[in-house]
Amino acid sequence: MRGSVEFVVSTMRATPNWAFAQVEPQRAGGGAIDLKQTGFRDEADMMDGLTVFALVSFQGGRWHLVDHVVGPTDVAYAGWSERYGVPAKLLGLEE
Repeated sequence: MRGSVEFVVSTMRATPNWAFAQVEPQRAGGGAIDLKQTGFRDEADMMDGLTVFALVSFQGGRWHLVDHVVGPTDVAYAGWSERYGVPAKLLGLEE
């Protein structure tokens, strides 16, 4: 099933060069998206919804997607600090 999607931002943290976001996808106007009607239908039983966690970097005057996960059942972004050199605080992994 295809259609318009909008994202509701649950969490957004940023530094001058990095940003981390947690967003909830929904249909335009607020309608729910049925996970089993998406490209994730085969993985739906192993996912915890459609929550998206994303890491972006600011380079060359633009924001670029570095990594993202959809519907993880664990803290799938826990290794991003070490892998990409972003502050753990940006990811909410330390105070």
